[in-house]
Amino acid sequence: MKQIFLVICALLVSSFTFAAADFKEGVDYKKVENAKPGKGDSVEIIEFFNYACPHCKNLDPFIEEWRKSDKPESVSFKQVPVFWNSLYENTAKAYHTAEYLKISEKMHPIIFEAIHEKNVNFEDEAAIKNLFVENGVDGKEFDKKYNSFYVKQNLALGSKQFQNYKLKSVPVFVVDGQWEVSLQTAQTHQRLFKILNYLAERSAK
Repeated sequence: MKQIFLVICALLVSSFTFAAADFKEGVDYKKVENAKPGKGDSVEIIEFFNYACPHCKNLDPFIEEWRKSDKPESVSFKQVPVFWNSLYENTAKAYHTAEYLKISEKMHPIIFEAIHEKNVNFEDEAAIKNLFVENGVDGKEFDKKYNSFYVKQNLALGSKQFQNYKLKSVPVFVVDGQWEVSLQTAQTHQRLFKILNYLAERSAK
């Protein structure tokens, strides 16, 4: 019985080593510019995204599945909206507004749906406000939060991170402040999450 157990353990280790060996720096992931590896017990994974990006919308259900069932316990996951035009900026403001109102989990899929399925014009602040009001937010409270220092500060911080890492597109993930992974490098969403987990485990050592 003990021999069988040892054989099973050896096979598991061997399969993980094989899978890890399949992931190559410069191909499946790469070192970011201005890398700053974390120093705490947890490994931070950041997804830089934008609500107006169709690839971000399509990937989001798989992110939620990963977060709930396959994300390592040592991983701290964070989403950061970035922008490069007025539409993208307003969607990023909507994200941080929901965050400030403590309704991110509720509003996250609603905002994606509003933009891509209901064609809500996020260049119009009144349309964004209406979306929040329809989902239980007081109009005055929305105005206060949407135009707050908190939202402006987080917009600036997200943009600064994105620029410091010299990232060029979304969705893109940064693991432990040092590794960049995208759908383009991973090729499939299944491989994407395996690479994220591999890099998280590697960073935790």
